[in-house]
Amino acid sequence: MSLATTDIELLEVFYAHTLSPVAIAVVSCVVMLAFVGVLAPSLLPVAFVGYVVLGVVLPWVGNRLCGDAGHEARRQAVEHVGADGSGLRGLAETLQYG
Repeated sequence: MSLATTDIELLEVFYAHTLSPVAIAVVSCVVMLAFVGVLAPSLLPVAFVGYVVLGVVLPWVGNRLCGDAGHEARRQAVEHVGADGSGLRGLAETLQYG
């Protein structure tokens, strides 16, 4: 039961933090491009290029400039949480029995 619960929680995090934001971004961009296309068709290419620059180019450039800094920060955070979490296991029982 614990394994199934953990798997379900991981799937929920994946959907909520990965797929959902991407789907929202794509749908909102399509809707806004359609809106701009109806109101000012001449500005449609400008809006499209702006979305591509903000949504694809800048994140890609930022990733290239940061290199492995994000991976290193994540690794250090996991080590920190692991060290703190392992020291606190059984704390309630220790306090209960003095």
